[in-house]
Amino acid sequence: MRKISFVTILTLMTLLGMTQEVTIDGYVEEMGSGEKLIGANVMNMKYRNGTTTNEYGFYSLTVPAGEVSLVFSYVGYERDTLL
Repeated sequence: MRKISFVTILTLMTLLGMTQEVTIDGYVEEMGSGEKLIGANVMNMKYRNGTTTNEYGFYSLTVPAGEVSLVFSYVGYERDTLL
């Protein structure tokens, strides 16, 4: 089974009321070739929200600050987790 490679960048911290949120963005690619994966799933397991990558393999996800566990998945590829 092929592997997913991902680059994640913490780009923005915002204070909204009493809740601090962070926006995490990056891209998902095929590990061997570096080909960007369109429609890959990016799921925050702790808060059960997620997104998919766009036509360039990029994603952006806003989550509450603190412990974040992102799971990256794509049909035909091994799942990968970023803790």
